[in-house]
Order: sequence, then structure tokens, then C-alpha cells
Amino acid sequence: MTSRLATLILLLLAGAASHASAQESSARFTMAGTGLVSLNLRRTTDLAPGGGGSDQGVVPDFSDTYLLLRLDRQLYTNHRAGMVLGFLFPDAETGLGDVFYNQINVFYDTRTFRGTLGRTRLENFALEFPTLREEDLLEYGFVLNGFSNADNSEFNRYGNVARTELFGMGGRVSLRAQASSWTVTDGAGERLNDFDVNAGSTFLGYRLPETIRYSGVVREAGFGFHTQKVDLPGNEWLNALSAGLAVNLSRHPLRNVELRSQLIYSAGAEDSARLSVGAGTLATPLGRALAESTAVVASLRFLRRPYQLDRFQAAVTVAYKAFNGTDASQMTLVPNVFFQLGQGVDVGLQYQYERFADELATLLGQSRSHSVKFVLAFSFQSMFNDYFGDRDDILNFEHGYIP
Repeated sequence: MTSRLATLILLLLAGAASHASAQESSARFTMAGTGLVSLNLRRTTDLAPGGGGSDQGVVPDFSDTYLLLRLDRQLYTNHRAGMVLGFLFPDAETGLGDVFYNQINVFYDTRTFRGTLGRTRLENFALEFPTLREEDLLEYGFVLNGFSNADNSEFNRYGNVARTELFGMGGRVSLRAQASSWTVTDGAGERLNDFDVNAGSTFLGYRLPETIRYSGVVREAGFGFHTQKVDLPGNEWLNALSAGLAVNLSRHPLRNVELRSQLIYSAGAEDSARLSVGAGTLATPLGRALAESTAVVASLRFLRRPYQLDRFQAAVTVAYKAFNGTDASQMTLVPNVFFQLGQGVDVGLQYQYERFADELATLLGQSRSHSVKFVLAFSFQSMFNDYFGDRDDILNFEHGYIP
């Protein structure tokens, strides 16, 4: 009798344990990344008394190589929560060390809502463009950091955010709002221990879902308002507007031609007359961020997709930026081609020409630059314990040259 009772108790305990484990769901694990290496050939023409000089060099560049890890769990039907950890390798000249942690955040995602808290991309732009690296268009395609005088792109692209997103029309329309802490530096570009909320933005956007992104004429559109609390004498806020539009000129899913354009207007927080002299000049990253400016970017891209797999891309991007109230301006032209050798393995070639005009050329001490980049890239994504769907691919957390 005693043995039968013990056996019954063990069976009940085993059933309870099995029932408890059935109520829990283990976390899904996703690992992804891109190894990006280019051989950069660069030539600049400097302004010097009695005539211009030139400087040239060849540099192997593995900056913006990154690795992403995501752990998430389904809570209820169409509800999930998780965390993202990511790091990238910045350029050696940025002074950020060997590794920069660009993604450290937690999120909660439903069919109509997503919330993100932690470090991630700042979303201080309307559209992405088909360039090799995101910083190739840093001065033209982004609302710049009005707190940083550091000569790197990371302080302009990443920050600590509290972001909410609402989705409608089957995910095609989104309304985003965020409060953020942008990196603050001193006049020498050294990071300060200042983690207060110092910026905010709102963005209203439209985007065709990934599965039908070639079926409509308007592929992506959006309008945003961005503000930074810079606390300068006479102007406490630095405000900017961004607007972008991407259209499918060809709606063929195997041979797509796309046109993208973006406008960013920064109202400025510094008197233009003071930007020609002193520490806050247009020659410094901080001076250019605080200046009133208008920047326009446009790209034309052809994408060949046999069997609906991205195989070959050829694109040309042109951008122009004028600093209002001055004679200073700059422009760049970026054509490139990329070819996929196999799954996740791409080779490419990108040329970039940049010209600085009038007052800006004098302040920077150079009039133009040329660069050629020979590229080899490897991308991957591996997922374990996959039992629910995604709104976005994890690789979309970072810039891609096929937007």
C-alpha cells in the first residue's frame, strides 16, 4: 500500500512539473552580423598658399563590421519581448577603441505597438540610401549631433532612447516618437559623463511590407520633426525637419528600378556670422551641426533579382548641402556596384567624389577629395528555437547597401 501511494505521488508530481513546463516558452535566439572589409584608395586636394597640394593613401578598412545577438520570447498571441546586444568595429581614427557597443536595448512588440528602451540607432533621418557605409552620407543624410565635437559618425548615429511606435493599415503606416540622450563631448571631442535626456523626435511614415515592396509605386515615404536642447545663448533648441520619398520606377520584382530622395532642413542654433571665426566654425563637427543648413540627397538604383534573390545592384547617389546665410556649401557623388557571389557573400566597388566650395573649403583647408573602395562583405543570420514570426529582419537594425 505504501509503495503504491509513493508511486502515485511521484506520478502526480511528474505531471505537475510537465504541466508547469508546458506553460513556459523558452527564449528564441538569433545571431546575425556582417563582416565588411574594403581597400580604400583616397586622394584629397588641399588649399595652401601659392597653390593647392594633394595627399593620397591606401587603407584597409573593416569599420562597421558588426555582430548582433537577440533573445526574445512570445508572451501571448502576437505579443513578444526581448533584448538586443550588438557591437561594431569603429574606424581606427575615431578614438572609440576597438569595439563600440551600438545596440543594448530591451523591447516589447505587438501587432500594433512596439516599445524600445536602451541604446540603438537614433532614427535622425527619413530614408536610407544605397551607399557602402552609412557614414558615407553623414553630413548630408542625417540630423547631426548638436552636443558633439568629436570627429566620428557613431555619436551622430547611436544614442540612448525611449521609443514608442504605433502601426496601422497592416503595418504600412507607423507613427514613432522618442526621447533620447545624445552623446555629449567637450570642445576637444572627448565624451562627457552626461546622460540626461537632451533630444526628441516624432516621425510619420509609410512603407510597403517586405513581401510586396515592389508592387506599388510609392515604396516608402515619411516626414519627421527633430529637436535638441542645446542651451545656447539666445537659442535653447536646435530644430530640424526631415522628409523622404522612395518610388518604384519599375514594379518588376526581378528587375527593379527605384528613385529615392530626402530633404533635411536644420533651423540652426548659432548665428551664421559667428561660424566663420572662432572655435565654433564650420570647420568643426559641432559648428556644422549648429549651423542653419539645407541638405538634399537623391539616388537612382537598379536591382536585379533572379529567382527573387538579390544578385546585382548598381546605384548612383548625389547629395548637396548649403549652410544658409553663408557662402559655404558641399556636395558629393557616390556611384557603386555590388554583386553577390553566393549566399551572404558580396563583392563591390564604390567611388566617392566630394567637393567643398567657397568659405567651407577655406575653413577646412581642402577643396575636394576622391576615394575608391574595393569591397568584400559576408553577412549571416542564424536562428534557434524559432516558433513565431518577425516584423523586421534583425539585419535591418543596421545600415545595408541594399535598402
